[in-house]
Amino acid sequence: MGIKSHCVFLSDVLLAPLVTEKSTFLRERGVYAFKVARLASKRMIGKSFEKRFSVKVDSVRIVCVKQKIKSSMLSRSGKAAAGKTSSYKKAYISVIGKEKISELDA
Repeated sequence: MGIKSHCVFLSDVLLAPLVTEKSTFLRERGVYAFKVARLASKRMIGKSFEKRFSVKVDSVRIVCVKQKIKSSMLSRSGKAAAGKTSSYKKAYISVIGKEKISELDA
């Protein structure tokens, strides 16, 4: 654990669960998808998940989602306005024994 571990508290690591078609499919197999803090490491994400939901974590995979440029025809001048989506980090967290978390499965 380097300098990064002191920048983020364990309570601030997991930002929000991701609810997509893929994450719903994976949830049935004991893998949960979360949006996480950018400075969070795999070890910090695993410890935070174990502490919050009181389950044992098998593995953590991290994906950095890059921003995308979007264009829209809804500008005031009638021209295409360009915008950007925000970049974020997401984590896929596997639980030992495919335990179910009632808070997230509802």
